[in-house]
Amino acid sequence: MMKSCVIYTRVSTDEQADRGYSLRDQEQRLRKYCEINKIDILAHFQDDYSAKTFERPEFIKLLQFIKEKKGKVNYLLFVKWDRFSRNTTDSYEMIRILNKYGTEPQSIEQFIDFKIPENRLMLAFYLAAPEVENIRRSMNVINGMRRARLEGRWIARAPKGYSNKRDERDKPIIVPNEDTKYIKKAFEEYAKGKVSIEDLRKKLKEEGFSCEKTQFNDILKAPVYMGKINVKSTEDEEEIIIDGIHEPIISEELFNKVQDIINGRRQIKRYPKTNIIKEELPLRGFLKCPKCGGKLTGSASKGRSKRYYYYHCNFCSKTRINAKIAHKNFYDLLKKIKTNDNIRMLHEQIASDMLKKNRDGMKRRLAETDNEIATLRKRINKLQDDYADEKIPVSEFTEMNHRYKKRIGKLSEQRTEIADLTKKTEDDVKFCVDFLQNLDKHYEASGLSIKRKIIGSIFPENFEITKNECRTAGMNNFITLLLNNNKQSEENKKAEEGELSSSSAFVPGAGVEPARAKAHWFLRPARLPIPPSGQISFGFEFRVCI
Repeated sequence: MMKSCVIYTRVSTDEQADRGYSLRDQEQRLRKYCEINKIDILAHFQDDYSAKTFERPEFIKLLQFIKEKKGKVNYLLFVKWDRFSRNTTDSYEMIRILNKYGTEPQSIEQFIDFKIPENRLMLAFYLAAPEVENIRRSMNVINGMRRARLEGRWIARAPKGYSNKRDERDKPIIVPNEDTKYIKKAFEEYAKGKVSIEDLRKKLKEEGFSCEKTQFNDILKAPVYMGKINVKSTEDEEEIIIDGIHEPIISEELFNKVQDIINGRRQIKRYPKTNIIKEELPLRGFLKCPKCGGKLTGSASKGRSKRYYYYHCNFCSKTRINAKIAHKNFYDLLKKIKTNDNIRMLHEQIASDMLKKNRDGMKRRLAETDNEIATLRKRINKLQDDYADEKIPVSEFTEMNHRYKKRIGKLSEQRTEIADLTKKTEDDVKFCVDFLQNLDKHYEASGLSIKRKIIGSIFPENFEITKNECRTAGMNNFITLLLNNNKQSEENKKAEEGELSSSSAFVPGAGVEPARAKAHWFLRPARLPIPPSGQISFGFEFRVCI
């Protein structure tokens, strides 16, 4: 009986600009695949939205189409898994929904045989890689913005009294505008200490200065008006205020005088007491009561010579666990989360191959960038010669010379970022492999904040610890797969090791459903084909969280 499918293509604006993805190319490959494998195409849907969520117009229509034809659509086909989704958690849920309608989502270039449980490890790789790429891209943007602020640049929308412009190097800068006089007058009048902020705002509004109440309050507290840039804190660096490269509207002395008046008039607010997580209770907030399902809290009881810590339930008052026992049970679980030699070898081989592909791609991009820079420099030299020989007017020379140098500046910045990213990727891979292999040791040596990030990464939802064990329901999908495969690997050691050719694990046969690969594929990692991915990922969230 002939199989049927729906084909799906997707590309977002930034991907098309950065990578050259083509909807037409995706469609052609999918149609060619269906023609070769004799699969009937019932419909074609295509999106130009990001894959961070499934709230995409065409995908919503696609899902409705499959729902209406429940049981009649065998496959949802796409080129690669990152065309399907860039969110690991949402992907697993959507796969479950599609399976409920009798449809199997499948990539024609990164095929997964869902009948083989071990192959789901590869699915974790394919789904997590684009999500990690999104996070890495976001981190690069944030880091770039922070670097700009540290250089004294205001890179967001200009505050009241300034306008966004570009300097001679085409970098963002803010310059005073027609509202400058009102900003200056606001500080000078309030510094006299004779008028309230609201009365002053209303007075300036009558003079032509339009500003909301909250915005006006913020203006009088903003260091930007004395020529400073506020760089917010990160996990590694404290918040600092540095000199900006923009022109100040008021003096630092005037600004400080206004702050003294504001602080003197501000009433002291009494904030409720906050719950501070103690070093002795790292699991606090993650545990749930096995009796009533409520969240366990923690506290200490004073003994004769020292304090004893417990996790207990304030809802039903039926659960009370000694903290030492709870920590031992959790630590015992961490010691089980280890890759056996076979899985680790597969892990490292995939990472190594992906790194090589990544480095090759980076080298090509560096070479292309260098070639373009060299070409632009030659054009500048020729332009200078033509100008010297009076072949072109000064206006044309100035415009073209500026355009070429501006492009060279951007290419030079891109070249630096590419080189930095290559080294960062290699460091991340080494860290991930070591972290996963020695999770218990890293946990034991970490401080409270890192311990809690590790706990949250393993258990996205609250979990239970009894006096005898740590219950593993609701664990991170990749960790669950890892534990199951370790257990399966131990059982398989007692059986004869199966043989697997390099073409049977991932490459489809005559149809979408290939011949079933033997269950011992992970015992032969050196012979597995490597997925054609350009990104490094372990399907594991620690690299991102810490």
